[in-house]
Amino acid sequence: MRNQMSLAPFASRATGRHRRSPLAAAPLLVLAALALGGCANRQAAVQPTGLPTDNYQQRHPILLVDSTTAIDLPISASQGQLSRDHADVVTAFAQEARERGANFVQVMLPAGAANTQAARSVTGEIRQALSRGGIWGGVVVQTYPVDDASSSAPIRLAYPRIKAEVPHECGRWQEQLAPNFDNVDYWNFGCASQANLAAMVVNPTDFVTPRATTPGDAERRLKILEKFRIGESTRTNHEFKQQGILKLGN
Repeated sequence: MRNQMSLAPFASRATGRHRRSPLAAAPLLVLAALALGGCANRQAAVQPTGLPTDNYQQRHPILLVDSTTAIDLPISASQGQLSRDHADVVTAFAQEARERGANFVQVMLPAGAANTQAARSVTGEIRQALSRGGIWGGVVVQTYPVDDASSSAPIRLAYPRIKAEVPHECGRWQEQLAPNFDNVDYWNFGCASQANLAAMVVNPTDFVTPRATTPGDAERRLKILEKFRIGESTRTNHEFKQQGILKLGN
């Protein structure tokens, strides 16, 4: 490369020509191509990689699934009516079903058990307790078989609901944590937090869409605008009692 560049001027002076020889232009093109190639390599090396895609929210996503909430009411064979405590439980169960969007409650009575007759006799009281909780016409009464005829099986109440959960169990330790040189989270990281968050949220649909906001206080707005027009302060005055530090919290 260096010898070719040194011979090209000598050849042009010997012939007396003032135009550049093709042999002299070729090395320049090669150098330009190498320079551009080096720039391209450097640009590819410094391209940003973005945020990591393998995180705990993708490994342990919170999903909304169809589920069923159920409770059991123990009924003895000699019981002729629903107790007050059980009636309160049924009413609270109906209120919970209404708050979660259910419009019916399924009542399953044991069939072939020792308390079958007693369970049928309290069905009317269960309907009344459900109506007090907001479930009036949506009561579906069915039976389920019991294998042991000498046992007293419970009355089961259930309603459908949407449940938020993690699609798998936590606590899987698929790999050792010590020889980790990749600077990434281990598989079980964040699983318990995601599962607890899904269990604590009262309305699982809040993960998908926010609730509608309540309207503003029109009366309070008018008072603030009136104070603003006449030049008064619109801030809220809070009164704090002066007391010693030893009396704080008492």
